[in-house]
Amino acid sequence: MTNSTHDQQHTRHTAHTTHSTQDTAHATHSTHDKQHTRQTAHTTNSTHDKRHTRQTAHTTNGTHDKHHSRQTPLATNSTHDHQHSRPTALTTNITHDQHNSRPTALTTNTTHDQQHTRPTPHSTNSTHDKQLSEQTALTTNSSHKQQLSQQTALTTNSSHDQQLSRTTALTNNSSHDQQ
Repeated sequence: MTNSTHDQQHTRHTAHTTHSTQDTAHATHSTHDKQHTRQTAHTTNSTHDKRHTRQTAHTTNGTHDKHHSRQTPLATNSTHDHQHSRPTALTTNITHDQHNSRPTALTTNTTHDQQHTRPTPHSTNSTHDKQLSEQTALTTNSSHKQQLSQQTALTTNSSHDQQLSRTTALTNNSSHDQQ
């Protein structure tokens, strides 16, 4: 089928029928309102309103409104509204609003709004808004405000206001008011 519009309310399987309302494979440049499940292979440059699960292979340059889980391999230059979990491999230069945990490997130059814990290996030049616990090792040139007990050794050129007992030895050229 080429350049056709289908309002498919029920599933129907018909082979090699031309210019009819049916479930057809190898559809190109068509708009479908699909309310039930359907398997379609090799669909290119189409817009789909998918309300149920569907498997599609080798989709290129398409816009999808996905309300349920779907596996799509080798998708390139597409915009996805992901409302459920989906594995994505080797994705580069994209912006994600991730509300749940998701592992991402080898991500470069991305901006993430991370609201939950997420491990990210080998991230380069990225900005992270981390609202939960984070471990940071080997921190250099940092400022620390320590409000609790602190031990300081080898202190030089310091001033001390000591209001309690004090022992002073080897004092020279001093004045004493001894009562």
